[in-house]
Amino acid sequence: SADLYVNEAFAVCHREHASIIQLPKFLPSYAGPALVDEVTNLSRMLKPELPLTVIVGGAKFGTKLPLLTKFLAPAQNIMVGGALAHVFLKQRGYEIGRSLVDESLTIPEALITSPKILLPSEVVVKTTDQKVIHRHLAELLPADTIVDVGPVTIETWSKLIGASKTILWNGPLGYFEDGFGAGTKKLAELITASPAFSVIGGGDTIAAINSPGLLAKFGFVSAAGGAMLQFLSAVTLPGLEALKN
Repeated sequence: SADLYVNEAFAVCHREHASIIQLPKFLPSYAGPALVDEVTNLSRMLKPELPLTVIVGGAKFGTKLPLLTKFLAPAQNIMVGGALAHVFLKQRGYEIGRSLVDESLTIPEALITSPKILLPSEVVVKTTDQKVIHRHLAELLPADTIVDVGPVTIETWSKLIGASKTILWNGPLGYFEDGFGAGTKKLAELITASPAFSVIGGGDTIAAINSPGLLAKFGFVSAAGGAMLQFLSAVTLPGLEALKN
């Protein structure tokens, strides 16, 4: 038997599991302090101090589109990296070679044409003979595989990072699992050195930075990935609604 229910699992509040949405129907139910911390800090992104910069990367394409659509109006800059950028580049007519891409995903025209959407201008590529070199977008070849953003891109973005008051980041900028995490780490250093209030989330993003000392310098590090994205897009989650009801 149980006397009460406390939800501390924000990271799974987007899932309609029995432990998340059914138990609150039978017990006095409360939000735990870690869950409150998540909602409080992520809610600051919904009414941010401007300028707002949003950074989106990684390879979970479909879950990122609602976030991009939601923040297209309030954000001053939306930096897109990782495999998600490959879809944008392809739809904008660039050669992306053998880079990872979701062929089934179509980016809405409003995002493709928006001047707020900032794609890498120069990238790190792996050639067919396993050489790792930097190329500007116009130089990409059919045999190239994009693996990270290049230093020229980071330098361009650094000026906008420095001018931001609020920064939201979800998704690594490169194939860090294969050793291409330099762009992600450099961007993390720039953000934590800036005066902006910064929120970072997503397991892959945190793993790519791989530095407890650096992560501690962000304004808030969310333990969630999918739940963070869904909360910011929908402004609620099934688990939160269960507690309210």
